[in-house]
Amino acid sequence: MTNGRDCAFTWGRGNTKPEDVAAALELLAPDHGRLWGELAVFATGARVERTVLLALWRERGALDHRAGERLCADLADLSILADHGPTVRLDPDVRAFLRARLDAATLTGVHASLVRVARRRLPPGGEGAAWWLLPCSEGYLWEHLPGHLLESGRVTELAGLLGDLRWLTAKIRACGTAAAEADAALVDTDWARALARSLARSAHVLDRARQWDADPKAVLIPDQAERRAAEARDCLPSELVNQLRGVPELAPLLDTFVRGLPPRPRLFAHSWPSGTDPAPRRTIPARGSAEAACVVAHDSSSLAGIGERVTVWEIGTGRVLADGDSSPVPAAVAAPDGSWLAVAERSTQAICVLDARTGETLKRIPVPGGHPAHLVAAPDGSWLAASTLPPDQTVTVWDAATGEVRTQLHNMGFDMAAGGRWLAVGRPGPVTIHELEGGSPPRVLGPMKAFTGPGEALAPDGSWLALISANDEAQVWDTATGTLRFAVPLTPGCHNALLADAPADGSWLAVTDDRDRTVRVWDTREGTLLAVLAGHTDTIHSRAVSPDGTWLATAGRDGTVRVWDTATWRTRHVLPDSGTALLSSPDGTWLAVGDGDSTRIWDAATGRMRTRVPAFGAFAGAADGSWLATLDRFEAVLRVWDIPARHDSSVAAEPPQPPERVDRARQTAAADPGWSPTVADDGHTVHLRDPATGQVRATLSRHATAVDTCVATPDGSHVVTICTDGVLRLWDTATRTVRTLLTGQESTQLCAVDPDGAWLATDSRDGDDAVIRLWDSATGHLLHTSRFYGQVSELVAGPNGAWLAWRGMHATQRGVTVVAWTISRNENGALRLDRGAELDGAGLLSAAPDGRWVALVERPYTLGIWDTASWKCVAVTWLGTEITHCVWPSDSFGPHVTTSGAEEPFVFDFSCPGAD
Repeated sequence: MTNGRDCAFTWGRGNTKPEDVAAALELLAPDHGRLWGELAVFATGARVERTVLLALWRERGALDHRAGERLCADLADLSILADHGPTVRLDPDVRAFLRARLDAATLTGVHASLVRVARRRLPPGGEGAAWWLLPCSEGYLWEHLPGHLLESGRVTELAGLLGDLRWLTAKIRACGTAAAEADAALVDTDWARALARSLARSAHVLDRARQWDADPKAVLIPDQAERRAAEARDCLPSELVNQLRGVPELAPLLDTFVRGLPPRPRLFAHSWPSGTDPAPRRTIPARGSAEAACVVAHDSSSLAGIGERVTVWEIGTGRVLADGDSSPVPAAVAAPDGSWLAVAERSTQAICVLDARTGETLKRIPVPGGHPAHLVAAPDGSWLAASTLPPDQTVTVWDAATGEVRTQLHNMGFDMAAGGRWLAVGRPGPVTIHELEGGSPPRVLGPMKAFTGPGEALAPDGSWLALISANDEAQVWDTATGTLRFAVPLTPGCHNALLADAPADGSWLAVTDDRDRTVRVWDTREGTLLAVLAGHTDTIHSRAVSPDGTWLATAGRDGTVRVWDTATWRTRHVLPDSGTALLSSPDGTWLAVGDGDSTRIWDAATGRMRTRVPAFGAFAGAADGSWLATLDRFEAVLRVWDIPARHDSSVAAEPPQPPERVDRARQTAAADPGWSPTVADDGHTVHLRDPATGQVRATLSRHATAVDTCVATPDGSHVVTICTDGVLRLWDTATRTVRTLLTGQESTQLCAVDPDGAWLATDSRDGDDAVIRLWDSATGHLLHTSRFYGQVSELVAGPNGAWLAWRGMHATQRGVTVVAWTISRNENGALRLDRGAELDGAGLLSAAPDGRWVALVERPYTLGIWDTASWKCVAVTWLGTEITHCVWPSDSFGPHVTTSGAEEPFVFDFSCPGAD
């Protein structure tokens, strides 16, 4: 090959010219030019393993390994291939040029050759084309094999592949749920469409199971991970079954898949709670907690979540377009038209500007003067400003298109507000307006009580700025002259005044007053009072204005949201909603009202609820109002919800009021209570009643003082009573005699007893410590004492008598701790204790009827099954919502759990092949 560096070109971003590509082709041998042209078979922008590329050339052109490496080097010299060592990448523009030169038959043949290459990479001895056995190192084939099967005309094989849940499990494990969903879209059948919908809605759960299998430390908090050596592996198959169950089109696929699963402990959902809440169109794992804001791209094709990191997702597929590092994001701002997103990077002391649609980094701008603290953008997106923290407090303004510095301001505040040609800078105290063009001297406003947030409002054209002054006035300033247009006095003692966002024409300003619970609307040109909006009976805490300014919404602590018509300033609707956050859709047709449990969507024209979505967090809507995205900062899940065009008759007219919900899990527990001791009216007698008939089985008397606590074993054979005089008695209910009597138990708060009555445990207080004592029932001797620095809330004896566990809140740690001990007998028959586990972050626990297994709820969305013989986790599932109750009924194969807001339990079946 002749030296082709003179023909090399810069690839990417549309810089490639067809004549450069044609010239490069001329420099290659004819056969090599044909082989190079066939590179168009690979997916756009994908990295291809070098071994796959060389194998394809060997298949298509009998090119040996050495000749293939030489051709790779030649193409890299021409800047046609980007050489990344074990992988190579073809310029997308070059690929488009080459693909246009290939006829359909040739393309189909190359795809078929690539499929044959892939088939030879399967391990020998597999069943047919067992594609799920591809080596994990074949990243390109894992990602793109289904597309090549389709393009090679192997439609039947493709359908068989995608309908085999062994492949689906392996694909999610290798590439994530979004890639598996994209595969399902290649087949036009009812089951494939149902599969794609199900994967879109359950991606956050499946990707979490995938992450758990790969690296449990990435899922669990550090102190949990150090104590759990990831015993519960291979969680993804069970989780996939749980997420796809109940979809009729997928039932045959699931049955075949479950029958072929390797024998190991598994936790399958037997039934899910029914409900009228809609399912999300898509769920996406947010990858980092504390995402606190959402920005939608101008064409609604993508969305960015901003918090401890910035992530950009493609709404249609759930693909991650950009994922920032894990360093906290101190500030971010979006272009007013949603075309770009600027993010302050603490680690690099720079501002990264991203394309909001693709997630591509457009530019990175160094910030002089230290760490950026606040970002603002011009209303037309023409410039971008950043301020730094003290002591420097430098404000820098850049041209948003070029990244060039327009001006710098030193020794200023770090709070900012942006007008079209000016920038206001300050902090509580004086505020200064700086002209960015014309060189006019700065104008000083103030002093101000608050500068940003609900105490600031700005005219869309930048002609005025409203702030809360230090002397409790809402002041409207003319930004061109720096003069005060007018001031609105607030009621003395007002601590929570809100300035509503100005309408599109900036003609009025709404000011709320938490003392008289009204909204006053002022003409911003004349400074005259237009209306006083009364009706709230408690403090107004939120407000929203429709983009076209035709309505104003206010939410109060009186449990109502009022929608005001700005043409007449009369009440349009009173919505019975106690939400704390308001959002208008971009098209002004609906109002979102959110609280800690859910988000309701109200029609702005009719005042009727369109839908309710069981999620809350940062939210943003599509430009046409067709969907709403909620970003939950605690679950770290992004959900996309379809918004119906009109009222949904299946949704109740009023949102559910807190608290009292029917708790079916508690009902289940109450239906199987075991033998229940009750204290008689005299306070000294205990009756033990048969749970089936309610008849008194035994009456236990001879208590000198009132009975304060009584506990029975599950079969009713033994009862423990503790009296106010500090005497503890262990009764044999068959003989109605006291087996053990302990004195000095005045501080005992909880008690648990071995089902056979061989031992009992007590919990008492000693200052700030909880003291757990284990007693030998036969002798009354103290066997063991354990101290817990905190408050114990539950003491549980294993139904098989082989363990003791307690749950409590540690005084120096956040969250709940479960401590478990194994109890056995030595060769002499004496009781022996061994430390089982101390599980930080664990919550609710419930034992299987035989005591071999324990269902344990962790932090607070994960349900695990633990083997009490080893105190290792053997199966786990993640419900994606808070678990409030957990029981394991005696006639059930698995635990029943109730989640926040649900009226019915999740019922699980647990199986462990080969367990004793």
